[in-house]
Amino acid sequence: GGDLDADLRVRARERGVADRVGFPGVLAQDAVALCLAGADLAVMPSVRDDAGNVDGLPNTVMEALASGTALVATRVGGIPSVVEHERTGWLVAERDAAALEGAIDGLLARPDARAALGAAARADVLRRRTWASVAEAFEQVYDRAAGRAEGRHRTA
Repeated sequence: GGDLDADLRVRARERGVADRVGFPGVLAQDAVALCLAGADLAVMPSVRDDAGNVDGLPNTVMEALASGTALVATRVGGIPSVVEHERTGWLVAERDAAALEGAIDGLLARPDARAALGAAARADVLRRRTWASVAEAFEQVYDRAAGRAEGRHRTA
């Protein structure tokens, strides 16, 4: 779905890949995991728009990592903070179509590499990105901030 849906469908037909590219449109949340589980590869080519806006950390990146689906994404916003290049995903420069194409083609040709990326990504999510681990990290930040604030109040 979205503003580019029709254009992307035309491009897929023109390039002869329409039979191999899925356009599922807007999915219900519970359908996202099923869709990712059936995918060979997830691709998130985020870019900064002309005004400098960019998604901080797209949900689809986290969903792909959690699903264990190999991911190709761009180095923008918060994506590099959760995707470790060549370990939990493949990162390319934004707006570098040749690099994006090379990463996609390279991973599609190597099922073993896709499986390794997906497994490492899922393990990383389960180890460091669960609600409990994120809550613990927030608590540590709050504790440090409160300790510093208390220290300032004592010396003031």
